[in-house]
Amino acid sequence: VVGAAAAGASLLKGSGTVILTVQPDGTEVFEDTALRGVVKGGELQIPNLPAGVHTLRLVHAGFQKQDVRVTVKRNATTSESVRLERLPDPLGVVQLKSRPGGAAIFLDGADLKKTTPAELELPAGAHDVELRLNNFKKFEAKLTVEADKRVPQEFTLRPLRVDVEIRTSPSGAKILDGGKEVLGTSPWIFKDVPVEPPFPQVTLQRKGCKDYETTVVPDENGDLQQTRTYELKCK
Repeated sequence: VVGAAAAGASLLKGSGTVILTVQPDGTEVFEDTALRGVVKGGELQIPNLPAGVHTLRLVHAGFQKQDVRVTVKRNATTSESVRLERLPDPLGVVQLKSRPGGAAIFLDGADLKKTTPAELELPAGAHDVELRLNNFKKFEAKLTVEADKRVPQEFTLRPLRVDVEIRTSPSGAKILDGGKEVLGTSPWIFKDVPVEPPFPQVTLQRKGCKDYETTVVPDENGDLQQTRTYELKCK
């Protein structure tokens, strides 16, 4: 008798329909642990819900879960519109340095209005970084940012031109350019030597020593002042 009465009460309670309009598509809708359906085309219709208050949980990867309370009325349709909020991107920190410092930082094409050294809090993932400094080559690299981690990154910038001090042993050698014009006497500083070809060619001459011909090729180590020492063969 009790069971029949409960069944009769349930029938009297009746049921209704819930129509959910949800963004984004593909959102799963649960009641307790039961999957009620998946949103397609921005909408999900749930028929035959018992009249009364229901709590539906909306779940989608990359978005915050949201609970929606709906009141279902007997033989009626209830409509609800829901937009899920996207989860914030996980962040990581890059401690960015350059050698030399003072380089302007561009990230993913945007000028950050910052110079090295700088600490950058960025969304996890891959980013394009560009460093610019007068008289140095533009530097480009990929940064990989790890969520909830602090990672140091240091890059060496390559100068466009450097000064090279030419020394000889013994000293006092004349330094001639390719056209045999005397540039100076060792030790002597060759100004603004390019770090890419063509490189300057010089001849070292000293009385009692064999002429020494060489090409002045700078190192691309970021040093603006460099030194080359040459051993002359002398009598």
